Amino acid sequence: MPKSLVPIQISPGFSDGTDYEVGAQWVRGNLIRWHENRLKPWKPWRKMFTTTLSGPALGMHFWTASNGRRYLAIATADQVYLISIVENTLTTITPVGLNTSQTFNIGPGYGGDVYGGSYDYNAAAGLGGLTFIFTDFARWSMDNWGDALICMKEGDGKVYLYNPVTASAGDVLDIITTDSDPLRARGLIVTAERYLLLFGADGITRKLRWSASEDYTVFTSTTQNPTEAGDLEVSTKGFLMAAKKVRAGILVFSSVDVHLLSYLGPPFIYGLESLAEACGPVSSACIQQIAERTVWLATDGFWQYDGNVTPLPCPILETFLADINMQRGTLVAAGSIREYGEVVWFYCSEGSADARPDAYILWGTRNNTWSMGTLSRDAFMEEEAYVFPIAVGPDSNGDTYIWAHEVDRTLADDGTVETYAETGAYEIEVGQRLARVTRIWHDLEKQGTAGSYPQFTFYTSSSADGTETTKGPYTPQADGAIDLRWQGRQLRMKVAAPISEEWTLGKQRLEVQPGGTR
Repeated sequence: MPKSLVPIQISPGFSDGTDYEVGAQWVRGNLIRWHENRLKPWKPWRKMFTTTLSGPALGMHFWTASNGRRYLAIATADQVYLISIVENTLTTITPVGLNTSQTFNIGPGYGGDVYGGSYDYNAAAGLGGLTFIFTDFARWSMDNWGDALICMKEGDGKVYLYNPVTASAGDVLDIITTDSDPLRARGLIVTAERYLLLFGADGITRKLRWSASEDYTVFTSTTQNPTEAGDLEVSTKGFLMAAKKVRAGILVFSSVDVHLLSYLGPPFIYGLESLAEACGPVSSACIQQIAERTVWLATDGFWQYDGNVTPLPCPILETFLADINMQRGTLVAAGSIREYGEVVWFYCSEGSADARPDAYILWGTRNNTWSMGTLSRDAFMEEEAYVFPIAVGPDSNGDTYIWAHEVDRTLADDGTVETYAETGAYEIEVGQRLARVTRIWHDLEKQGTAGSYPQFTFYTSSSADGTETTKGPYTPQADGAIDLRWQGRQLRMKVAAPISEEWTLGKQRLEVQPGGTR
């Protein structure tokens, strides 16, 4: 019988649907990406320090001081760590009197309690009313005021400052004393105009308040002593969660909507514009900026801001929403990998046993591909502090470490971690007759040399719901062909290798000839 070469046209990225409905597309996998539309594995990771952290990372911030030295701060519920990048040292700068609770409560706001009740953070209720309406993990917001790190923790209410340029050995974060203590806010950000902006200020969940220009200790303005300090209350049904600097100003995120805070100058200083409703982020850490775009996860999917707020289409949204545990949505943490133009969100899956992320979804911005997999990371930072991304997460024993990602494959902390991808079921023959497959041309970048990886496994069947027969795994051959001997009507393929192996997969071809009838 005559033989023919049949190309397998597999589109890059994962797709939703049944295996037969999806056909010649990738449907599942782990730790893989598409670079220039070719499939390849993630690079591995390794520990940066032997020191374990006290728990999940709830904040990270990188900055460069005026003397050129670079610093990275990482905060957990009860500790703040400082990495001096030039010296490659890890020290603690935890402030005295820090509220070390891992969670905090948000009060119900005006009208949410009986007369005499409270709208404050962590406040007790009034006359038999509500104690709180929402419990969140107590994340840190961090920025830098010149050379100094300025930060605060949700539920703690104090603003801290640490200047590594002038600090002595053993110094820790100091509490800022202001003219409006206690400040009581959910978070902070330093604006481009050098105001310290607090959101959720004075315990009011929708209030913005900013300091005098160039002075983070002054938050009041009087007739006798006028300053540019001021405040605004955001018209929102939710509570303020985060703020991010963009070219047009500052994006202010509430639990249900997004606003733009713009600098107007005296006498108003700032003005507020509502951008979109029903698209608030699930956590303050799920917002990621890449190039000129800001993206985040809401309860109904992904959103983006590029001058306008619009939904971010995701072809695997149904699969993702079925997998994520939205009851732990406040633990979602975003990051990016600049080398490949990727944004990644780490989240708790429905099967997660611990209150920390154990899975991820990744968006390749350059070729608009999406993929999912499993990896436990609490925080992730792009190539800013180092030439590689860094992350914080547990090892196999549950101990928390700082990890260097995208390192050389020979340096992998665990080179046995499997990377793989599987396709849907594509037809290789129609009608009553089956197809006999005698060879596959695998088109690996490592052509010309035989190797053990990646291995190819095939699953054949005679109908969409028929019993599958597993063939393989097969190892690559030096001539680019793997000899086979099986028949079927439809075919699924899996390609897999340890993360320590480097490979790139192009376009495969099957050598087929008509087979028997069923």
